[in-house]
Amino acid sequence: MNISLSECPEPFQEERNYPRTGGYIPGRYCGASPINKDVICCLPCPIQQWVFPDNYITELRIVDWIGLASLCLCIFLLLSYAVLPPEKSHRHYLTVGLVMAITLVQISFVIPLATDPELCTNDITPRDQYDSLSCAWSGALVLAGAIGIAVWATLRSLWLHLSIVWDVEPGKVFTYSAISAGVFVPAAIVTACLSVTGVSFRMGQVCFPNQRHTYTTWWGWLLTFAGLAFLLQVGTVVYALFVYVRFVKRQKRGGKGSGGYTGRSSADFKELDGDRAASALRQATWRKVRQLFLMQWRGIAITMWIIIQTAYFVATFWGQDVKFGNFESNAQDIAAARKWSICLILNGGDKRQCLKLAEGLMISREQVLGSLAFAALTGLTAFLLLARPSMFSAW
Repeated sequence: MNISLSECPEPFQEERNYPRTGGYIPGRYCGASPINKDVICCLPCPIQQWVFPDNYITELRIVDWIGLASLCLCIFLLLSYAVLPPEKSHRHYLTVGLVMAITLVQISFVIPLATDPELCTNDITPRDQYDSLSCAWSGALVLAGAIGIAVWATLRSLWLHLSIVWDVEPGKVFTYSAISAGVFVPAAIVTACLSVTGVSFRMGQVCFPNQRHTYTTWWGWLLTFAGLAFLLQVGTVVYALFVYVRFVKRQKRGGKGSGGYTGRSSADFKELDGDRAASALRQATWRKVRQLFLMQWRGIAITMWIIIQTAYFVATFWGQDVKFGNFESNAQDIAAARKWSICLILNGGDKRQCLKLAEGLMISREQVLGSLAFAALTGLTAFLLLARPSMFSAW
């Protein structure tokens, strides 16, 4: 064992030896020295090199390469939407907006592959958006892409909900309103988050929002739009199931159905009376619901993927923010951090001897990698669900 007797035992560094400017100062991991309570000792930056195994960065690189593959597939979709005729690409403005937002997230994973960013301003301070272009761009793209995905998923769910449940065909007003919301709402939220909260290197080579007011400027909005998309989607599916059950019950009572959707609305049945009108309307309603679901199942599937991915992403990174926010008031966390720090000191900074003690201090490596891989795979999922055979034949 190599036990240092300085005021900040190895591997910790004295905070007073470093300036209070440059980088994300609140991102330092510091505490009072066990030798001199007036001296503040900080863990060397970056934090992940102390709480995760040595292969963590390599595993992050694998996620980045997945993001690159997803980016290529998203670019193919966007080029197909831009170049190919609508009957071949099956483009829709809601689909285009969603794929563009997914593309922004995939670009954020590619940036570290191109720049291999320096994560720290000095030995104890992580870089932020103000002293790292890689951080600024990757952070801004993650913010814009993630909130854009949530907004466009909500708009898709609303469009389908109006079409199926309320028998309303969204027109030009909805189109222009949706496009405006899909562009300006994410832009406003990203601007507010970057201005008030900021981004920094926290758990890897892509920057994420800092802790300051992060729920108000970022996580709250992400949860709101994901929640709206989920509620609209559930409401639509429940209504469709209700229509289906009603249709099946009528069939069992001897009612007869016919082929595809006739294109009729409720107004077409005003001339019919009584049970005949009600029966005809129910059958037409079911045909329309079935037709729309057959046409839109891909959009429904990608929306559900996005909702699940967003929930997992929020649970991972916002959960870490909540844990850090309550750290000083949690005696159990303080005791665990003290044990881990003592382990590092007694082992001369050999983190391998202390990784087990670090597990309760941070979100797990598997959860971080799973959340990032989930996000990186969104582009691949979008391609598998939205690409059509006609696209390939048209090229």
